[in-house]
Amino acid sequence: PSCWGQAIVAPSSTAPALTFETSTVHPSGFSTYEGTRMVRFNSWSCQDGAKIRLIPMALNTTANTSVDVDFKWFESINYPGDPNSIQIQYSTDGTNWINAGSPISQYNVVQGWKHKTVTLPAGAAGQSLVFVGFLFQSDYGDDCYLDAVRIRETPTCYPPTNISATLTSSTSATLNWTAPTLGNTPANYEYTLSTSST
Repeated sequence: PSCWGQAIVAPSSTAPALTFETSTVHPSGFSTYEGTRMVRFNSWSCQDGAKIRLIPMALNTTANTSVDVDFKWFESINYPGDPNSIQIQYSTDGTNWINAGSPISQYNVVQGWKHKTVTLPAGAAGQSLVFVGFLFQSDYGDDCYLDAVRIRETPTCYPPTNISATLTSSTSATLNWTAPTLGNTPANYEYTLSTSST
C-alpha cells in the first residue's frame, strides 16, 4: 500500500527489498492467503543478517488498553539450518524501536500459511502516535511472505473453534466446539437457533 513505508536496517551485497506479489517465488507455486497481493522479502537472495523493516501508517491508540498485531506468515520446510525470521516491533517516534516478543522463524515441518498474533508491550497502548514495524531478517533461506495484517485492540473474549453440529433427531442436535485458549476463560457460551443463515 502507498501509505506503508520501508527502511533497510542492515544492508547486504544484494539489497534487501520488499515487493507485493501475487504468488511465491522461493518456494514457488503458493498463492496469497487472501486478496490479490502479499508482501515478499527477498531473503533467498540476501546474505545472512540483511534486515529491512516494513512500517504501516501511524496509529492512535489512546482509546486502547492493549494492542494486538495479527497476520498470516508463510512457513517453509526448506533450509531448516537457515531460518529467516520476522520480528514485530513498535515505536512512538519512528526512530527508536522496541521488540514485541521473540523473532518468529520461517521454518516449519508443516509448510503453508500460519496465523500469528503478537501482543505489543504495554507502552504501545494509550499513545497518540504509534508505529508498528515488521522487521524481516535474512538467514539466506527461502523468501519470506506476509499477508492479512490486522492491528487491533487485544480482545478479552475469543470465539470457540472447530464448531460442529450433529442432528440427533428431528427436534434436537448436539453441538461441539474447542474452547478458546487465548483471553479470559469463558464463563458461558451463547448460541442462536435460526431457520436461516443470518
